Amino acid sequence: MGGADSRDERVLRLAEYVFERYSFSMLAPEEIVEGEWADWYRLTPLERWHESQKLWSHYLAIGGSLDPEPDTESPFYDGSTPGPRPVDGRTGLRVLRRGGV
Repeated sequence: MGGADSRDERVLRLAEYVFERYSFSMLAPEEIVEGEWADWYRLTPLERWHESQKLWSHYLAIGGSLDPEPDTESPFYDGSTPGPRPVDGRTGLRVLRRGGV
């Protein structure tokens, strides 16, 4: 099929044109950031994961906490303190109807 070959050739020429015109080169980390950040960007994802684990253990060792801090800017923030918990530990809701609807 001569038509298919010419279409494939056109697609190939178009791909080559796009690649030449819009070829992207990789940037070195130093072109964007300096010092420790450049070192961080050079690490592989697995190496970053291990380094993050070291940072978290250090953070906890110096007294850091994993408890979330309230976000007062959130539209869902409720500044009132939660009420007392029920004695039985349940939600405190009662069943209104046990039968089928």
